[in-house]
Amino acid sequence: MNFYLFFIFFLAGLNFIYASGIAFAQESVSPAASLDSKDPRVINQVQAAGTYEDPRGWADLTVPGAIHKGSTGFFESRFLGSALIGGKPFPPAGQDNDSWFWRGRHAGLYSDPKNWGDWSYPSAIHKGDNGYYESRFNGSAATSNLYFPPTGQNNDYWHWLGAHIGTFTDPKSWSEQTRPGAIHKGDSGFFESRFTGSAAAANKYFPPAGQDNNNWFWRGAHAGTFQDPKSWREFSYIGAIHGAGNSKRLESKFNGVAGPTDYYPTNNQDNAWWKVRAIDCPINALAAAPSHFAEKQKHIPGAQIDMTALVTESSTRTSPLLQGLTLVNFSPWHREENYEVASAMLMNERRDKVGSISVVLNKEGSFYALVESPTFRGTIHSNIKGEQTLTPEKPHDYMEPDTVKPDTMDLNEQMITTENQDVDCNGTNIVDVMAGFSQAAVNQIGGWTSAVEFARLEIETANVGLRNSRVKNVRLRFVGIAIVPEDFPMNGETLSRLSTLFAPEAQAVGADMIAGFAREGRGGGIAYLDWRYSLQAIDSPTAYRHEVGHNAGGDHCNTGGTDDYKFGYNNGSSRTFLCGNSSPYYSTPRVSDSGGRPLGNARTADMARLWQERAIKMSSYQKAPSPISGVFP
Repeated sequence: MNFYLFFIFFLAGLNFIYASGIAFAQESVSPAASLDSKDPRVINQVQAAGTYEDPRGWADLTVPGAIHKGSTGFFESRFLGSALIGGKPFPPAGQDNDSWFWRGRHAGLYSDPKNWGDWSYPSAIHKGDNGYYESRFNGSAATSNLYFPPTGQNNDYWHWLGAHIGTFTDPKSWSEQTRPGAIHKGDSGFFESRFTGSAAAANKYFPPAGQDNNNWFWRGAHAGTFQDPKSWREFSYIGAIHGAGNSKRLESKFNGVAGPTDYYPTNNQDNAWWKVRAIDCPINALAAAPSHFAEKQKHIPGAQIDMTALVTESSTRTSPLLQGLTLVNFSPWHREENYEVASAMLMNERRDKVGSISVVLNKEGSFYALVESPTFRGTIHSNIKGEQTLTPEKPHDYMEPDTVKPDTMDLNEQMITTENQDVDCNGTNIVDVMAGFSQAAVNQIGGWTSAVEFARLEIETANVGLRNSRVKNVRLRFVGIAIVPEDFPMNGETLSRLSTLFAPEAQAVGADMIAGFAREGRGGGIAYLDWRYSLQAIDSPTAYRHEVGHNAGGDHCNTGGTDDYKFGYNNGSSRTFLCGNSSPYYSTPRVSDSGGRPLGNARTADMARLWQERAIKMSSYQKAPSPISGVFP
């Protein structure tokens, strides 16, 4: 055996030892190692191809020219072996070192196109303001000012590919530049191209609906997305969403047309042809449902909030706590079992948005609300008699260190699979959250019912930030509470035990995340960074929205201006959830406050982007016991 083969077999054996020789305790709560980590767990048992389509991880076996992916982008290997041997870290983004060449932030595929200045290679796909271009060179266009040509034209460096990708979600028009397999949309539906070039150049017209010709395959009247689902026997493809005219959304497991007996499941269970994704979907577009529980709320003399008037009339006139403020319309009311949940922004007389209110209404006539206004920050709880209790939030410095980077985990939890992904009828990723309380915390809140209302309120506070920051592809869902007799403290040791303290209940309800609530503790909360568990004190009702941002992978203010968007933002007057936690937003450059100041920076503070990117992962830790019902606003 020559030395090269011996070396490869040696490293392959080392790979097996590291990948299979680790035992993890159930209470361990760390995520899979970072793509940039030197942790041996990142060595894959199944070797990736080492291409942009199938890149390897940092410590995977490599050869010169193999493509690897880290958290900042793509790198080309300059050596033989594994980066684990000798510690060959990726260099900073945009730089090379003795072991790696920098190869850009994006893959250069239609599914992950590069921008103009990203490092390129011949055939890499780049996206400009007007559409897509194919690169004809190696390197960065920014280095030599290799600009895109005008729309519809080519030059020595770029080949024009059209304004759209050519998929069911971004179809091309009839005359756009095409390639075999590209999807185009006509007046009657969708067609798959069988040629390269432009249909306009040779008058290659679409055939009639339902037919093929030499240039086009018919691919159905609908896109096969949650927004445009296909009907039962419409042409399908693996992953297409069906359910037009039906109250279910089903994912196709086949290509072609369903056979005459390939029926949708009738029991909400998957079958050989269909995967049930969501149920109880509106067949026709409906107006936002009003509250049905607001009129059950009693208003007695001395009450600080007149909930009935607030909800049904948007009036703050009879709510002393909100005097001088105007209510912006509530978000659509979402009903689950015996509860309704919604939120609204609060404006002052100058029409500046100066706060918010989140509300959980109980069918029996009680409510729990979080109010953030210039004069009050805290909760207000009303029992069924209309007796209200105001609890100001205990002041906390949300800039204090409050994250833990996990270092070990249960091996089963390492295997996160999109098969566990849960979505609603609109295709929104649903992250199921279970609240775990100590009995002492429940007693302090006021009992089991109050604890349920409080937990639903906490989850709504995070959803408020997602809605305000225009994050559309993910929402959090309350799936239950669990109570243990132990009066656990709010500290890192308790955080590390959440997965065992509440394991049976979390497993039963399919919880993606566990939010622990302690009776009291120093600081507002503590959370694992980019993992499933957080711990809050009940006297800090705005802590959860902050800590779950850490669960998503975010950090506090980017004070150093690091070229990394996973941070909160302080624009001088508004402090988002991760950077001061005084404004009801996750950082985003796409939204501005009432003063016209952006609430983020595309390069240094964009938590909205991070939530969008992590949505599938966060909704895939566990599978819900049954399909998601309805739509989450």
